Amino acid sequence: MPAFAAGHVFAVTDDGEVVAWDPALAVLTNRSWQTVRSGSCETAMQMWRATDGTPMCYLGCPMLAAARCGRSECARTLIWLGADGGHPALLTTISAPAVGDQRPTVVHFVRPLPALDSLTPQEVRVLAHLDQGASTVSIAQSLGIRVATVRTHVRNVMAKLGANSRLQAVSLLRL
Repeated sequence: MPAFAAGHVFAVTDDGEVVAWDPALAVLTNRSWQTVRSGSCETAMQMWRATDGTPMCYLGCPMLAAARCGRSECARTLIWLGADGGHPALLTTISAPAVGDQRPTVVHFVRPLPALDSLTPQEVRVLAHLDQGASTVSIAQSLGIRVATVRTHVRNVMAKLGANSRLQAVSLLRL
């Protein structure tokens, strides 16, 4: 994954039309600019999935709705790159309202997180919940596991990432 360590960007208009596509994403997704420009963001993102299993792109997306309503918003989601499970990445999405004759746009920044490659999928899910400020109990309820299991996952995440606290582990997502 070193070729993708810097991160990449693509943008869609308020109707989901892809209007910008980082050439390196073609390698990562096996989709060329010619392929994605004739499709939608849903097509471009169908091989990526959120760590919590939610769809990455869908009709009624709150970020597209925010752009249409003239609001600037930002959302962060841990995702899996690739249909085969792939590698953990951070997806930062920003809604950009219309300016002048520009249409409302949503910009997606994809930043692979090679530091998380040593984590199991369940550990990445626990880290994603920690990033959202979730408590041990709420993580257990959300993932359908025991509180003791969550604590074990948190300890493993911290050890694998060399973090001394939950906050330090989560801060690695922001570097």
